Amino acid sequence: AWGMTVRQTPSFVDAIIIGIVQGSAIAPGISRSGSTVAAALMRGIDAESAARFSFLLSIPAVLGAVVLKMIDTGGAGIDPVVASCGVAAAFASGLVAIHWFVNALVRGRFLGFAVYCAVVGIAVASYS
Repeated sequence: AWGMTVRQTPSFVDAIIIGIVQGSAIAPGISRSGSTVAAALMRGIDAESAARFSFLLSIPAVLGAVVLKMIDTGGAGIDPVVASCGVAAAFASGLVAIHWFVNALVRGRFLGFAVYCAVVGIAVASYS
């Protein structure tokens, strides 16, 4: 990343900056994973570590959303077995996605996704 030494472990400051960038994903058309990976790469973290860190950062964000939704609905209509199956399926698909994501990053084949995000973001922002 722009003359920086590439490293595998994000620092405390990296984590704070990348976490703040994750908050930008509340805007329409902004990819949470794309924004966090881009921030990590700009901070000098290698592509594989950036993708893995982005995946780990999704855990508190998703859990927070679940808790807020349960508070909002009072937990009405939530079957624990169905919810557990959903969590397991999401975790498994997340592992598959992170594997694909890391391969795309390492091979440098991420331009298509970046263009897609830009087009969708501009379209949604123009529509609003």
